[in-house]
Amino acid sequence: MWLLSFFLIFGGLFIVVNRMYPSDSRFDEWDIIGLFFGQDSNYLADNGNVYFGYLVVIIGAIIFNGLLISFFANIMQGKVNDFRKGHVKYSFDKHVVILGYNDMVPDIVKQLVKLYPKCDIAIQTTLDVENVRTKLYTKLDEKEERNIVIINNQRDSEEALTDIVVHKARKVYILGEDEDVDRDAISINCLKKIADICAKHNRTDRLQCVTLLQNQSSFVFFQTADITKDIKERIEFIPFNFDEVWARKVLVTGKSEINGVTYTPLDREGIAGDSEKYVHLVILGMTPMGLMLALEAAHVAHYPNFITKGKKTKITLVDIEARREMDFMTSCFNSFFDQCDYTYMEIEKGKVGFEERFKSITPTGSFLDIEFEFIQSNVADDMMRQKLSDWADDKEQILTIAVCFQKSARNIATALYMPDKVYENEIMLLVKQNTSGELLNLVRIDPSASDQRPGEYVKYRNIRPFGMNNDGYEVGERIENWAKNINYLYSYYYDNNKIPTDYPKDKIDMMWNDLSVSDKWSSMYNVLTIPGKMRSVGMDYQDKNVWRALKDDEIELLARVEHNRWNVERLLCGYRPTNEEETAKIKDDIDQKSNKKLKKYYKNRNIHYDIRPYDELCNDETGFNVRRFDVGVVEGMFDVVKNGE
Repeated sequence: MWLLSFFLIFGGLFIVVNRMYPSDSRFDEWDIIGLFFGQDSNYLADNGNVYFGYLVVIIGAIIFNGLLISFFANIMQGKVNDFRKGHVKYSFDKHVVILGYNDMVPDIVKQLVKLYPKCDIAIQTTLDVENVRTKLYTKLDEKEERNIVIINNQRDSEEALTDIVVHKARKVYILGEDEDVDRDAISINCLKKIADICAKHNRTDRLQCVTLLQNQSSFVFFQTADITKDIKERIEFIPFNFDEVWARKVLVTGKSEINGVTYTPLDREGIAGDSEKYVHLVILGMTPMGLMLALEAAHVAHYPNFITKGKKTKITLVDIEARREMDFMTSCFNSFFDQCDYTYMEIEKGKVGFEERFKSITPTGSFLDIEFEFIQSNVADDMMRQKLSDWADDKEQILTIAVCFQKSARNIATALYMPDKVYENEIMLLVKQNTSGELLNLVRIDPSASDQRPGEYVKYRNIRPFGMNNDGYEVGERIENWAKNINYLYSYYYDNNKIPTDYPKDKIDMMWNDLSVSDKWSSMYNVLTIPGKMRSVGMDYQDKNVWRALKDDEIELLARVEHNRWNVERLLCGYRPTNEEETAKIKDDIDQKSNKKLKKYYKNRNIHYDIRPYDELCNDETGFNVRRFDVGVVEGMFDVVKNGE
């Protein structure tokens, strides 16, 4: 446009001036244009006013060969520099926004490209854009790089968020930078500003914002609390924690797509009601990852033989600072540990120095199917190693060992020098790695390898790396769809006392959007136990060919399992059971139909009337026993999975 403007202005001016000369000293107008662009001027004396002709040539040379070339070169160089530094503005629409850059981004981008192949992916970061581009592109192929734009700006700046057209995005990932101080606070501030921008631009549908919460305390907070109404009206808030994602991947999902590693569930092939075996998870290192594995296991490790055989899931945490970490953990989840049996032990120099047992405050004893054990010890201590050996040799235990210290090298050393019984009995050994699991993959042979004989002994066969930074959040929505369906099933069952025959997507999504964040997590934890429930009755949730109708006794047994799971979930979310006085008041309100809604009153204060053994469950305000909800979610779990694919 600039070139065309110069051409029209100066070309037009010279043509007008040329026409002012007498016809015998006038140039042809095409000659004027030629002279302007530097045409050979040797014929000037024979074809017109020589002085005017030279003036045209000189001005043309100055403009095109001097000013314009340097001018446009500077403009282009400036544009190139702006692009390299991420200072270019773009007109986005229906794009995906990633706010912040860390090691998870390449994995997320790969998944997004598959999910939205023609969608722009805008990454906004405060880091050096050229370095980010180099890091990112080394992990992507040419096709995956095609629609990526990297922008340099602050993620919590309203102007920057407006420039990236966040209100027109189809999805936003708020990840932050590893260098951020108070990353979670910045992310929540960013979330609020995105909601304000969406309101300002009158966005009608709610914008999905997947938000990484780095600190476990922040993550746990949003499992029990909710975002403000102003944000909720504009934003679908999806919080996640890196350690929780990995814990779910290892204990439930069973696979890492990026690293190609498979993980077996805690119950392996499943635990039936007549089984004498029980799950034992041993966690070496009470780091954030270790604690999250313990919490996730407490949420999902519930099995029928607790009802029939009294077999509890056991979670053991070992650390040199176990007492300090135990005190912190039990204070954070005091409602749960008030109802849970747990022990503390100190092992030093090959002997037990101190042991203490903590019992449930319930007079009749703990009704939970989970128990904890905390051991303060160096993992290399002779007695600690003997314990690991004994556990590995115990045929009643289904043992899994997770090595979760902070440093990858220490985790590798710990895993490679376990007691021999751990390898001989092929105990599943999870080893946390910070960046890559390739080193451990080199020392093991995949059990599914075609060249491995079934009976062959391979010492490190069951080592599995996990927790790598280059893997993590899964963009797929299968588990969330299951959770949406279970929420709809529960609500429908409450109103109709039967499971639904169909699952209308629009209604399901609308009901899901109205839920608090904590209620969404309740549904999420519910569906995470579906694979285990199905394994316990001999079915694989991934193989519909082996699905069958449940027998009445199986429904009853799994309903009890579901209530045991629900008890633990509510306690970990900060609820407590009613005391004798509160129980009497609520029971009288329900029996007398006085409609004081005391059950709801106490529930709103995190005091729940239904946190109790299954056999002690009573009628609610509808006149039906609340056991029906546990029965309903069991009867409908096949439909939840089938309609959630």
